[in-house]
Amino acid sequence: MDERETEGRIPLRVDFSLPSNDETLRQFGGAASYEIEFDGTGLGESTILGLGEVHSTSEVTLNEVPLGWHWWGRHRYSLAGALREGRNVLRIKVTTVLVNLMRHKTDDPAAQRWASWAPPIPAGLLGPGRLIASPRAVVPLPASR
Repeated sequence: MDERETEGRIPLRVDFSLPSNDETLRQFGGAASYEIEFDGTGLGESTILGLGEVHSTSEVTLNEVPLGWHWWGRHRYSLAGALREGRNVLRIKVTTVLVNLMRHKTDDPAAQRWASWAPPIPAGLLGPGRLIASPRAVVPLPASR
């Protein structure tokens, strides 16, 4: 399997916890959804989606077919049974931990007891995302909507 990094990556890669983000992103806790379309022509049943670096859980569907979810380790998904020739719609949902949100709820004593001690926790889909086709083709992912 060829795992070279591709030029095309899933955009909107954001670590919500970084100080360079606006206040709303730094406080984010919940689910972020990504959707992209790509051409599956010439890809085989053994194609794998690799999400790269993900902080928290990921859940993936391709053409409305659930591919599963991961909460640790490599966030990789087999596209077998869901990949089509031509247009494909990929949806990725990343659910973050709540500590970043709770840290900013200064008017909530319970939230402050629970999370005021915590530093910002990395959260989000950082990627790079890529399609890994067997045996040697690596296909860039297009821009998301």
